[in-house]
Amino acid sequence: MKIASPIFTAEEICRRQSAVINKLNEEDCFIALSFHNSYYLSGLPMLQWGRFAATILFKDGRHVLIIPEFETGAAAIESPITEIHTYRDSDGPTHTKVVQLIAKTLKEREVKIAGVEAEGIPASFQTLLTKQMPNVVFVDRTDTVNLTRFISSDEEFCYIQEACRLTDIGMHKVVEMIKKGSTEIEVSRAACNAMKDAAKTSYPLNVSCYLQQGQRSDQCHALPDDLFINPGNMVEVVIEAEVAYYQASLERPILVGDVSTEIHQACLIAIEAFNAGFSVAKPGGQFADIDKAARAVFHANGFDQIPNGSGLMRGIVHHTGGRSELGEVRHYNTRILEPGMVLTIEPWAIIPGVGSPRECDTILITQNGAEIINTFPRGITQVANSNAL
Repeated sequence: MKIASPIFTAEEICRRQSAVINKLNEEDCFIALSFHNSYYLSGLPMLQWGRFAATILFKDGRHVLIIPEFETGAAAIESPITEIHTYRDSDGPTHTKVVQLIAKTLKEREVKIAGVEAEGIPASFQTLLTKQMPNVVFVDRTDTVNLTRFISSDEEFCYIQEACRLTDIGMHKVVEMIKKGSTEIEVSRAACNAMKDAAKTSYPLNVSCYLQQGQRSDQCHALPDDLFINPGNMVEVVIEAEVAYYQASLERPILVGDVSTEIHQACLIAIEAFNAGFSVAKPGGQFADIDKAARAVFHANGFDQIPNGSGLMRGIVHHTGGRSELGEVRHYNTRILEPGMVLTIEPWAIIPGVGSPRECDTILITQNGAEIINTFPRGITQVANSNAL
């Protein structure tokens, strides 16, 4: 896989900008302040740790990027936006300075109505903006960028495929380490290292592997512990990889040695729930259809403790942001599935005495249905390990 700098072509970034602008109504501009949406619309993945990057799109195409001065070199590489306003730490508090630069830009462009990414702007920013520009009407138009992000372009899908490739590698390493009789922490570290070793050096990368044995798997995001993985257990494994901040996820319940009929059956039901959800994932259907189909399997088997929905939209998404309610796989989300959408299907229920086995894959909605991007074998994975000796 060849990935060049910049992360995205100028044509790709301009396509996104035009798509957002075309969704505006009476608004003169659109302001994105969150990491994920500023990155999406500018091409610059500036991690906003105590400092902010703001991308302002205008209908005339003269877009503006507001960033710390030391990020100008990166912006010159990654972003096609040429009008860049900068600030330094010595200029004063970051919140105040960035708002001042936004206000100055809006005033110069004689903006009357501004669309804002209200879901990603802190309340303090909204208050300061309103105080600085009392004559400007600020309208929440987060939908314009979220709906654009929902359809992955070919360039974006390239990174998602790569993230899926790494999660597959991570899961194969998990199986290998469980066979050796390792601890949870050892398994997790080995999987993460395997993904890092297999990754390219030309893109930003974040990886994670967390796993839980038995009943503890009902804590679906619990970190690995310094415990040996012993026979007779079900180990729920969650592998995630972000390539250029585009995330894929892979989950499997792995059976270690001989397990009880109850555990085995619970895993089969989790797989059946995934299959039911996947079977209705197709263009023209609803996000709700997936969740309802998966839930029906659990309910039919008497498992009514279902704390979560059955998945979410993927793309630029990470543990500090990027998710949208419009892209959640929930029984009440009637939004229509469209070709080019990438999401994970990951239904689960709490099964007393067993835990929460989960089957999760990253999928692509196609013109005629859906396809699974991950290649790790589906179904039950059962391994022996040295602790059985």
